Amino acid sequence: MIVTSVLLILVAVTLLVLGLVSGASELLVASIAASLLAAIALVIGARQAAAARTGDGYRDRARGGQGAGEARPGRVPARAPV
Repeated sequence: MIVTSVLLILVAVTLLVLGLVSGASELLVASIAASLLAAIALVIGARQAAAARTGDGYRDRARGGQGAGEARPGRVPARAPV
């Protein structure tokens, strides 16, 4: 999703430049729409990357995996400082 976001930003910049050069407001509106889609894709990609790093993200729960509050085999819980 992050790569998609970068591609959408490139599309948005291209549409912005074309819209400014030609004076077409439709291209400017399309540039804004592409920017919004890029922002949404970036947020989704960042959440997926964070979930992949921690291993307890929504992708695991959506696939029927263990949630954040459940024990995981092979993991030792952290001890409280003494």
